[in-house]
Amino acid sequence: MARLGHRGGIRVLLLGAAIVAFVIPPASVEAAGTCATPGRDGTATLNSVINTYYPGALTAAAGATTITLGTATGAGTPIAVGDLVVVIQMQDAAIDSANTGAYGNGIAGDPASGWTGLNSAGLYEYAVATSAVPLVGGALTISSGLLNTYTSALPTPLQGQRNFQVIRVPQYVTATLAGGLAAGAFNGSTGGVLVFDVDGALNLNGAAVSVSQEGFRAGLGRQLAGGAGGTGTDYVNLSANNFHAQKGEGVAGTPQYVFDSRTGGTVNNLVDGYPNGSTARGAPATAGGGGTDPHPSANDQNTGGGGGANGGAGGMGGNSWNTNQAVGGFGGTAFPATAARLTAGAGGGAGTRNNAGAANASSGGNGGAIVMIRTGSVTGTGTITTDGATGVVPLNDGGGGGGAGGTVVVVTQTGALGGLTVNARGGAGSNAWPTDAGGAPDYHGPGGGGGGGVVLSTSVPATVNVNGGVNGTTTTSQNAFGATPGALGSQATITANQIPGASSGAECTPDLTLAKSHADPFVRGSSGTYILTVSNVGGSATSGTTTMTDTLPAGLTPTAASGTGWSCGIAAQTVTCTSTDVVGSNGSFPAISITVNVGQAAAASLTNTATVSGGGEINTANDSASDVTNVVSRADIAVAKIASSGSVTVGSNVDFTVTVTNNGPSDATGVQITDQLPAGLTFVSATPSVGTYNSATGVWNIGALASAASATLTLTATVTTTGSITNTATKTAETETDPNLANDSASASITGQAADLTIAKTHVGSFVRGSTGSYSVTVSNIGSVASSGLVTVTDTLPAGLTPSVASGTGWTCGIAAQTVTCTRSDALAAAGSYPVITITVAVGQAAATPRTNTASVSGGGEINSGNDSA
Repeated sequence: MARLGHRGGIRVLLLGAAIVAFVIPPASVEAAGTCATPGRDGTATLNSVINTYYPGALTAAAGATTITLGTATGAGTPIAVGDLVVVIQMQDAAIDSANTGAYGNGIAGDPASGWTGLNSAGLYEYAVATSAVPLVGGALTISSGLLNTYTSALPTPLQGQRNFQVIRVPQYVTATLAGGLAAGAFNGSTGGVLVFDVDGALNLNGAAVSVSQEGFRAGLGRQLAGGAGGTGTDYVNLSANNFHAQKGEGVAGTPQYVFDSRTGGTVNNLVDGYPNGSTARGAPATAGGGGTDPHPSANDQNTGGGGGANGGAGGMGGNSWNTNQAVGGFGGTAFPATAARLTAGAGGGAGTRNNAGAANASSGGNGGAIVMIRTGSVTGTGTITTDGATGVVPLNDGGGGGGAGGTVVVVTQTGALGGLTVNARGGAGSNAWPTDAGGAPDYHGPGGGGGGGVVLSTSVPATVNVNGGVNGTTTTSQNAFGATPGALGSQATITANQIPGASSGAECTPDLTLAKSHADPFVRGSSGTYILTVSNVGGSATSGTTTMTDTLPAGLTPTAASGTGWSCGIAAQTVTCTSTDVVGSNGSFPAISITVNVGQAAAASLTNTATVSGGGEINTANDSASDVTNVVSRADIAVAKIASSGSVTVGSNVDFTVTVTNNGPSDATGVQITDQLPAGLTFVSATPSVGTYNSATGVWNIGALASAASATLTLTATVTTTGSITNTATKTAETETDPNLANDSASASITGQAADLTIAKTHVGSFVRGSTGSYSVTVSNIGSVASSGLVTVTDTLPAGLTPSVASGTGWTCGIAAQTVTCTRSDALAAAGSYPVITITVAVGQAAATPRTNTASVSGGGEINSGNDSA
């Protein structure tokens, strides 16, 4: 793919509360498809210094393919053929070194800070090594000509030292952050940069990575007694003179006396690193200016040092003791960072000191280092911190300026940075005599705050803090006494193609991922479908054969698999699909559909894991996808019921048959049916095909019932009443979910029938004493069925009427005293009547009048006796 060198884009600087956007013009295009050896350093947990730093020994012009390098520092892994390297110009800015307000930027008047030209300072590019370089240095050849000129030169009377370095960039397949990861601290020549490349995923791992204080160093606080050769308003002076304070280190050079706030170490470079000297309040480019003492002959006025700069400008150092003059060090000027131009946080300038105190008191603080990460994606949560530092707090002397926050660049091929916290905060200026309660007469100049750093990323991290450092204060009243805080740094969103030089591993390789989904839940006894999508989140197209393999867990049996462009096969539980399609960066293959049968014994939760391989990728850490599938049962228990007859004679038995069917698809368990006989039916027996029936509760405990299986229960009962009788069976228990409740009960109705005998009795005219009379008795059946069994008519005659003869066709009659009894056993049809019974009586002379004669009928299978007499 085409890769840009210095590309067009938007640069955002946050200065104080203002946001300023700059358009970055496009620059030259590097050779297309420049890639190193992605993933050659394997998979690693990063917990130490991982970079090897080579100083540039000779200037390398733009277009050159050979770079001469000096002896390496850092991790100790030499450059090999195919390695990815970064070439970065650390220092190259030119400044106006006049001892006037034009110091730094060449513009008359304060603030005396900045540069007249950045030259190549901060420019960098990625390149691919085509030769090995031992740790002792030598010639490095690269695959494409340099985009920029990189200069190596010692300091001169006109410009500070200019240096660049070549850094070996580890190329990981995947990487995991750990707390010990660090940059080799900048030593004036190499270090100050943490850079690595990840083809796949970078796991933040909850780590807190810090490269704070590993950028540019601070000016050293020195106890000086004063002397001749200076003025109380100097912007620059020589370090050989016994007054004023050292400037910090930054993109324009390194002062003679350097303080490393990280280790407490000091360096005397033997010569002034800045033109016209390394002391006094002028701020060389991004570095903080040293304090200027208004009384140089004694060096006893104790002004504060200026803060270093990066994305935000450094704060100004505090005023002089006693004379209260605003001649503290100026803060460094904010650096115009872009995706193609970066710098470390600059060091703070020292405060002037004439008294004893802690070791190196009044020294400034270091700046934060540069962090450069290119990765396929970022996972987890973690923190990257590159803060500037606070210098050494003095007693009754000037405080040093805070170091600036460093720079963090994070470029991802895919995904967001929602788990990343980035801190690039300026260091606080040192307090001056903070424990003294003497008030205004004892005020000494505090240090200015360091400027905030720079954060550039392809998406916005969860949290970004680029605040400037607070200024120091003096005495217990915490008076700023002229010191100011560092300015807010900058944050911007960039794109991967704005990074100059060779491509990242993620841009040079395909990276396959797999997504898997289904419609939850699966139902036992039915089928389910998985949808699998293979995507390429890498920066280049796939090549060769891509294979998707899915071994289904027990309980799921694959029956079909297909996808456009895929060739799929099934062997036992394993589905394998292959494709030779070419899928470009951020593209996807057509989806694969896998159909499975869900077994009745499938577990309630199944995890189905599929993998993808091939396609030319090297990052296999993200090649699997697991889909947790919930499995449930759906058993539709249907209840049906019939009776052996719709009409049943009271006293007879009827059979009710209950049929329970599992319409599935899943096997059912814990099935219970309740069939409690209603009034009018008396339990005789129960015959279940499975399970048991409790006649007292009416519960038929079936238990398990397989899909499509049926169970029957035959209940035999005696009908004890007439009329409609409804018997209902209802499902009252089931372990599984029943998707259809409408068929969970069924009823059967019968009609109870019985004969209903009535009796009618008549006579003709009035009976005459001394003569005979006769009664006619008629038995009828007004019931719905014929009578059954013996029918008996009983007639007890009242006094005065003596029965003499009783007869009727089909009847057997007898007389006992006053009582006539007639019986017969033939059935009397419904709505029919038996032949009339005639009873002849003799009417006594003493028979009273009137006489009431009552006859009754019984038997015949009837149950209604309310109409049995007449």
